Amino acid sequence: MGAEVLIGDADAINDTVRNDCHFQTALVTRLVKAFNEGDTPPRAKLEARSIDIEKYSGRRLILRVNNVHALGGGGLSGPKWMNMSGELRDGNMLVGSFHSHTRSGRGLTTCRSVDSLSESTVEMITEWLSNPSLDAKL
Repeated sequence: MGAEVLIGDADAINDTVRNDCHFQTALVTRLVKAFNEGDTPPRAKLEARSIDIEKYSGRRLILRVNNVHALGGGGLSGPKWMNMSGELRDGNMLVGSFHSHTRSGRGLTTCRSVDSLSESTVEMITEWLSNPSLDAKL
């Protein structure tokens, strides 16, 4: 997988999430650790590489954030959510794909809200990776 989550649209995440929370790299780091250290030993280890993941020709996981809505203030600032999509590819062949939607009310700061959303999303992706399917709804 790439070292960063890809951004679907330029406005999918705000500057605070992008710059202050380090969301794109933090989610990848958390996913690699959770998958590789999971209860069920993986068939293959996940690795994060600083490559153009969309052009890489081997087996790869492509993650894309499509929308993050996370404002500080906990429950007072309303619900927080994150929409992501992912593709598991082997060369040109699509092996699996998913769309995820995560909601949370936790986090007094924007970064803590994003962290909470990432934690839930990583759990769903890790479970999906153990038995990937096409067009999964996480």
